[in-house]
Amino acid sequence: MSKEKFLQTFLESGGEFLNTSCFLKELKKSDSLLLMGDFIENFYQLLKDKEYKKASLFHPLFLNPYSKIEHCLYECECEEALLLLLAHFLVKNGNTLDVDVGYLSSESNLAEEDLEAIINEFNAGENQYLVVGKDFYNVKNSSSLARILGFIARNSKIKIVLLEMPEITDKPQIKKESIECDIEVSSMDGLVVYAQENTKLEMPLLEASGQFKIVSKMQEGKKYSIKLSNLEDALEVEFRENPQIKGMVAILWLPKNDKKICYCKIER
Repeated sequence: MSKEKFLQTFLESGGEFLNTSCFLKELKKSDSLLLMGDFIENFYQLLKDKEYKKASLFHPLFLNPYSKIEHCLYECECEEALLLLLAHFLVKNGNTLDVDVGYLSSESNLAEEDLEAIINEFNAGENQYLVVGKDFYNVKNSSSLARILGFIARNSKIKIVLLEMPEITDKPQIKKESIECDIEVSSMDGLVVYAQENTKLEMPLLEASGQFKIVSKMQEGKKYSIKLSNLEDALEVEFRENPQIKGMVAILWLPKNDKKICYCKIER
């Protein structure tokens, strides 16, 4: 799904949003943020000159060198479960979604009590912003994510920020579509990469934790041919260990990410 189609679905669900420039103009030091759908470095660069009360990032990649942003892990490909849980806790006007909190929490690796604590801190802000990045526009169930975000926007005072989105001149007619709450959650296990673009590179670079290095049996500085689950051709990469990264999700730096790869499983 393109970001334009994502936006169309979001608006048809009754959602209203702020684009990046409007959000940055509004943000105050008494406000709180929930961040998702983009790389920690991109969020840091976006917010480094801004003051805010609290920022929590939901992301499967275990990497956070910035103490000002709290990191909350969840399993790869569990974005729909994450948003359903957030909608359940954030919408309190009688329209609360009927979700199986225990099941969604367990399968997505988001502890219910931790999530409630994050939401309580989030609600303490004068204004609450839910900031969504480009990753959510490209995942396989992005239309469901757009509808859930539209539901949150329509039924709460939370301001939805859609990064890299244009201004809207014409709003589509709202469609009354129910949100599927009884979903089957399946996460991506094994060796997983999170793709990011770095145009300064001459060849792809695989940057990973020591644990990933042991399991994959890769060695520092060596080149490997890897097969990704959603690409036909094998990819030659150079391996580098990064002690700041933990767990089994690595960063795959690509000179160019034409196919808009997000998360992929390695099949060696």
